[in-house]
Amino acid sequence: MIKVFIVDDHDLFRAGVRAELPDDFEVIGDASEVAPAIEMIRERRPDLVLVDVHMPILRVVEGDAVFSPKLAGFVLDAFSSMEIKDLDPDLDKLTKREREVLQHIARGYTYREVGEQLYISTKTVENHMSAVLRKLQLSNRRELTRWAQDRDLI
Repeated sequence: MIKVFIVDDHDLFRAGVRAELPDDFEVIGDASEVAPAIEMIRERRPDLVLVDVHMPILRVVEGDAVFSPKLAGFVLDAFSSMEIKDLDPDLDKLTKREREVLQHIARGYTYREVGEQLYISTKTVENHMSAVLRKLQLSNRRELTRWAQDRDLI
C-alpha cells in the first residue's frame, strides 16, 4: 500500500484526486495550505506527496528543483566524479562533430581518412576544421595538435 498525502488549495481537486487513485494507494491526509501540510507530512510520513505547484509559498513555482535526499546524493555523486578537464570553455565552443574531427586530425589522420571514419565527405571535414581553427583561434594543424595534447584529448 502506498501512503499518499495531497496538498492543493481547491477542495474539489483534492476530492477528485482521492476518487481517481488506484486501490493500492491510501490517502493518509490532505491540506489546503502549505504550513499545516508540512506539519502533517512530517507527522504522518507518506510515501508520496502530491502538491499543486501553483499554491502560494511553494518554491517549485519559482523554478526551484526539489530532490529527495536519495536523488540529491545521486546527483552530487555524478558531478563530483567529473574531471576538471571536462569543463573547458574553449572545448564548449565546439559542436560534437567538430570535436570528433579535431580529435582525428590531431591524431594525424588525413581529411580523407577522417571523412571515411565519420562517414562524411572530405569537404565537410574541411569545413569542420575551418570552424574549429576559427573558434579556437588557431592557425594550423600543428597548433591544433599541440592544443589537443595540452588538454589530453588525444
